[in-house]
Amino acid sequence: MDESLYELLRQCTARVSLLGKPGHGTGFFVAPGLLLTCAHVVKSAQSPSDEVQVFWNRHSYGVLSATIVLDADLALLRVDLAGHPCVWFTKEALPFDSLYSYGYPDTNPAGDPATFLLEGKAGQVRPGQSGAPLLNINSGYVCGIVQLTRGRASDLGGRAIPTSRVFQVFPELEALQRQYHRVDQQWMNCLWAYSTRTPRGKDRQWMLKRVRAFWITGVLEQSLYNASLIALGLQEKPDVVDNPWRLVMQESERPERLLPPSTSITEIYDSSQGELLILGEPGSGKTTLLLELARDLLERARLDKNLPIPVILNLSSWVAEQKPLTDWLIRELNTKYQVPRKLGTSWVEQDQLLLLLDGLDEVAPESRVACVNALNLYRKIHGSVPVVVCSRKVDYMATTNRVQLRNAVIVQPLTREQIDEYVASAAGQLEAVRQALLDDPSLQELVETPLMLSVLALAYQGESVENLLAQTSLPARRRKVFEKYVEQVLSRRQVSPRYTPAQTIQWLTWLARQMRQHKQTVFRVERLLKPDWFVDTKGRFQRSLASLLPSYWLSALVWGIAFGLPSGLLCVPIIGWSGFLPMGLLFGLLSGPVFAIYFRLTNYHVDVDFSFVKKRPSPRPNGDTWRFGTNGLLCGLIMGLAFGLVAGVIAGSISGAAAFGWVCGFATGGVIGLAFAWFLGLGTFIQHFLLRFLLWQAGLLPWKLVPFLDEATDRLLLRKVGKDYLFIHQLLLEYFAMQELQTASGTPLSHESVK
Repeated sequence: MDESLYELLRQCTARVSLLGKPGHGTGFFVAPGLLLTCAHVVKSAQSPSDEVQVFWNRHSYGVLSATIVLDADLALLRVDLAGHPCVWFTKEALPFDSLYSYGYPDTNPAGDPATFLLEGKAGQVRPGQSGAPLLNINSGYVCGIVQLTRGRASDLGGRAIPTSRVFQVFPELEALQRQYHRVDQQWMNCLWAYSTRTPRGKDRQWMLKRVRAFWITGVLEQSLYNASLIALGLQEKPDVVDNPWRLVMQESERPERLLPPSTSITEIYDSSQGELLILGEPGSGKTTLLLELARDLLERARLDKNLPIPVILNLSSWVAEQKPLTDWLIRELNTKYQVPRKLGTSWVEQDQLLLLLDGLDEVAPESRVACVNALNLYRKIHGSVPVVVCSRKVDYMATTNRVQLRNAVIVQPLTREQIDEYVASAAGQLEAVRQALLDDPSLQELVETPLMLSVLALAYQGESVENLLAQTSLPARRRKVFEKYVEQVLSRRQVSPRYTPAQTIQWLTWLARQMRQHKQTVFRVERLLKPDWFVDTKGRFQRSLASLLPSYWLSALVWGIAFGLPSGLLCVPIIGWSGFLPMGLLFGLLSGPVFAIYFRLTNYHVDVDFSFVKKRPSPRPNGDTWRFGTNGLLCGLIMGLAFGLVAGVIAGSISGAAAFGWVCGFATGGVIGLAFAWFLGLGTFIQHFLLRFLLWQAGLLPWKLVPFLDEATDRLLLRKVGKDYLFIHQLLLEYFAMQELQTASGTPLSHESVK
């Protein structure tokens, strides 16, 4: 186990003693301000609030109240203390699991660790260790609490109280534990830091870590409303899915029902046997639920190597090629997670993945039926693979067919009580918002989703809401909230801001327009930046050059030179220098268009596996562009040397002149090498950066694009998922897409010009 987890466990423990009485015990924090210990440690106190002292981090703290259950030998102390970490409980432990504990024994009241075996006679429990946590080294969770010793003079171990008993006595601790560790990830980070260094299942552990880093650390923990702990209401609605067992099992009469508020999405997933559809309105929190489910499933997979690997994918990218879902999965694993195709193919074919598919509503309406059919076909072939699909309710219900899953839930709007509780938690910073909600009940419709409530809170924290109330329609109010939100996040102080608010809004507006036009929700620098994104209608030269770069006729020019020049040189010994130009032009004009027509008809694209250079594609944004350029030059150099050597030898032999052989070899090698370099990556590299230059010159994007996207992420306008960037929500993308855009000359660019 990682040393950092042992240290974190130590920080969770405290020494418990009674004023004026000998002896002491141990306790540990299970929730903010709540310390768990054994009842016999504090039972002799007449008034716990006056007599019990808690020593933590070299300071003494009083007890506000105590709940003592003698028959269970458990006590829960409420301590006037904040800023401490808390342990993470689990109910699971197996006989002979290795245990680690940290307490305050009589032999070392300053604190000392100890090790034990579950149901084994190993280790010694000393006085003072009662109430100490027992950490299961195999799982990394606390599974019990030290109760008493079997014998002070021998290593017979002791007795412990299991976590299941703790939850029976204090059932409220389960919810408090979930709430705390939903926000504070210290414990989970320690677990993953250890598990990903173990050699067993290297590729699997690497993938689990990558999914967690991208989506849990990078998105869920950065969520605007994650810290608010809003418990979303859920309604079970099984009739919106095509469950083939419904008629057989007589489930057609199964009514819709609101689930208890304490029901977690993981519990619904388990009861649905891994087949679930999540529906909701825009901003209702359905993606957050999907990520919370992913977090729990990743932890299960970390502990059990036999469970499938949870992967989160967005169905919007399926539209581009509309291939069978297995082919799409392999491609997405490679492009989104940098999984080698061979390994990804193995995982897909052997059903080793657990699919969490978001964005069904982001599939173009004309392709949505085909996407659902592809998903259902995959389910028929790979029926054992757990699948969870997420979509906006309106878009899914408008689709004529249904996904074949077992169950569905609909995320409910926030209640008035939830909204009031959220506003009240801001400690007076949202007083104007609270009063506005009281004076204008129609305003509540605007904040019925966690997204809009969080954006409103961030936008109007300590601010007046008069400009918001002046708007009468719901869309106008939503635009005003986003306008204020953007203004607020761009006015936050930074050490050295690189870009002005006007520049940020200009560039994000252009980006949002292009993403909406091309029906994309995710932006990747090296893949989505295409010439048809260049919309500066005033710059005809730049537009013409941009359209020329990827054209197949430019490829024809490269191939024409590559074949024409060596062919003309090889004809010199036979017909003299007078035939160099005609023969070179002849071969160039014949070969170039042939290649151009072939590329055009087949939509040919060179996709070379450079695994011999680097095992996995670069995880850095735009890293693949540099990789293509480097590998293109490398391959061009190798092929140029090979062809140049052969051409030089042949030309020298035919002509009988070594000098001519050298000239012919250098010329042929240079041109052939350049051609191979161009088609094996260098062309992509040059096209990319020339397009970047043209967009920068037109004032549509900054030259240093990645630093700008990172800063927009820091300002809570974008999210970064691996190498990809996306707006914090589709509603914010739509807001930016409707803003006015200007070219470098200051001329407004209308919405029609980008359609």
